[in-house]
Amino acid sequence: MAAGMFMLVFVAGAVTSANAQYFQLHQENAKSSVIEAKKLDSVLFVAMTPFNLPKTSDSVQLTYHEPMPDSIMPRSAIVVGEVTVQAEDPTVLVQKLEKFARQAGADWIVAFAEPRVFHNKAGDRLFRGSATLLRVLDPTFIQQTDLQYSYFEENKLPNYASVTSWYDSYGRHMGSKMDVTNDH
Repeated sequence: MAAGMFMLVFVAGAVTSANAQYFQLHQENAKSSVIEAKKLDSVLFVAMTPFNLPKTSDSVQLTYHEPMPDSIMPRSAIVVGEVTVQAEDPTVLVQKLEKFARQAGADWIVAFAEPRVFHNKAGDRLFRGSATLLRVLDPTFIQQTDLQYSYFEENKLPNYASVTSWYDSYGRHMGSKMDVTNDH
């Protein structure tokens, strides 16, 4: 009996890590762009998806997540990209970050570097912060070392709908979508 219970726990653990899936471009194919540049304020973005995601509604609460010290991350997500925001006012910096995250289709802001002060060559005092933006498909936390990356260049998923369709089919098959019941 005890051996059977051990085997069940072992198999469930294997399924959990096997379902961890992050979708993104290879780093060398990421697209950098200046989203906004007004006076000294700017938003720089490195897109990690080859397509646009649906915007995140203002009614959806953004989740801020710091993976350290526990090294945990959501089980599955689309890596939207890396954003760096610069502003003269640190309170405006967070507003710009959240506004851009929503426009880009992110619902999680990960590893947001606390805005730090620096001075440009002209001596202006500025604040700069950066973060990774995710569109989370499964928010169940797992160890960061268990993440598996699926690269758009290799998996031929051309848009957001194809990614979510593939993930929902795969997730239900492996039992990782806990919010889906048999009667729906």
